[in-house]
Amino acid sequence: MSLQTNILKDYRALFPQDTLREISNRTGIQLTRVFRLLNGSPMKLAEYESFYDLIELENTKSENISALKLLRSHGHKLSGSEMSKIFDFIQRKIQFNELVTSQQIISIQKQELA
Repeated sequence: MSLQTNILKDYRALFPQDTLREISNRTGIQLTRVFRLLNGSPMKLAEYESFYDLIELENTKSENISALKLLRSHGHKLSGSEMSKIFDFIQRKIQFNELVTSQQIISIQKQELA
């Protein structure tokens, strides 16, 4: 499955009822271009980033809120070393995700140049 297919599938999973006009408003991509993208037209990097940013923002909202609530309500029960391990784990995950994302962007750029 291509990156474009994945990003559109992820978007539709988060916003299943969005019309073309709503997708256009959220992403800032012209209405006719959204139509073409959803029907298989190759996506430009800026368009991919628009969808990606929306998905990340939506995922971050729900995940961060629940993670912060959990830490606030139960964080005092953990020792300093346990909290340190949690923060180290989170930092490693962030670095890994940044690496994967940068590799995907490089792959997209290579495809566009070919």
